[in-house]
Amino acid sequence: MFCFGFGYASGGLDGDGGLPDLDWELLEEHRSLLTHSILPGILAEVVVAGVVDLVKIIHGKLPNPHDQLWDSIRAGSEELHMLTAGVSVGLAYHLGIDATIDGGGAYADFPTVAPHEAHQATAATMAATEGIDAAKRRPRHPKPRGLLAVSLMGHQAPTEGELYDHLEQTLDEIACRSQLYAACGECRRVVALDVRELIERFGTKTTLGQLRSRLRCSQCGKRPAE
Repeated sequence: MFCFGFGYASGGLDGDGGLPDLDWELLEEHRSLLTHSILPGILAEVVVAGVVDLVKIIHGKLPNPHDQLWDSIRAGSEELHMLTAGVSVGLAYHLGIDATIDGGGAYADFPTVAPHEAHQATAATMAATEGIDAAKRRPRHPKPRGLLAVSLMGHQAPTEGELYDHLEQTLDEIACRSQLYAACGECRRVVALDVRELIERFGTKTTLGQLRSRLRCSQCGKRPAE
């Protein structure tokens, strides 16, 4: 998803084409501020966030049991955030090329008469802003002592990097399609948990994040927050 987003936005390693250069077809002019700026990145982020939120709402209202296709859609929707990250990096790359290596052009709809250096500085500023935004949107999660691991396919516990996307899901959302694991970050012990038993004890609307905070490793006695 990230590579696809990068390639589509940047136009490739030469920075020729891609999302910014759609202005040729849409506006019949090149280097428009509408496409050669941070605006396409903002639009992509808003659209993807809306789609992901909509899928979460629909999935949360589905009865149990339900078609596993919806579970696959719910899991796949989270990957769209990698698409927007790729688009953001691709835009920053394309604009950086326009400001340096391919810096001979100028904005077609620049709001005022300005020297060519001002056009290049604007493109460089847009590239830097988009790059900073992409870096800030990278998920940086602290590594807790104890982890709640969710295997969406129900076969094996995922790696640590795959754990954090699912902490907002509730027990009833995963009851019919996932195996739940408790994994201790201290002694590395991993055990499977009975989701139905957890529902009887804590309720269907308990999130995995709330459940993780209540865990204690039966082998070393550590809690996630310790």
